[in-house]
Amino acid sequence: MAAILVPVIIIVIALVAGAITASRFVRRERVHANALRRGREDTLRYQVPHGQDPAAVVVGLTRAGYDAVPDPTVGQTNELLIAGQTEPTDRESVRRALAGITQLNLEGDELASVPPVRFMDE
Repeated sequence: MAAILVPVIIIVIALVAGAITASRFVRRERVHANALRRGREDTLRYQVPHGQDPAAVVVGLTRAGYDAVPDPTVGQTNELLIAGQTEPTDRESVRRALAGITQLNLEGDELASVPPVRFMDE
């Protein structure tokens, strides 16, 4: 009986620790997105085109020096909030970064059908 009880206890502890870690991550991302939405007037809203992976866009923008997070107020994860990390957000530099990410993130026929980069307020 003890041989079965020990692995079960270990699994339960691992599941609880995983749930706590996941909830902290989600809460931190939500707070970060809310701060972007409220505190910065230069925050851009961008809808990721169909067929493109929003996670790849977030990673590419982060590597390019921008804060980018999915908008928590929208049920879909394909709307992003983008802001500069150290300086005001320049639309044209974000456009160039997004165009480069698009080229790497789509294949074949989808690449030809990608519209030019437009932000949601344009």
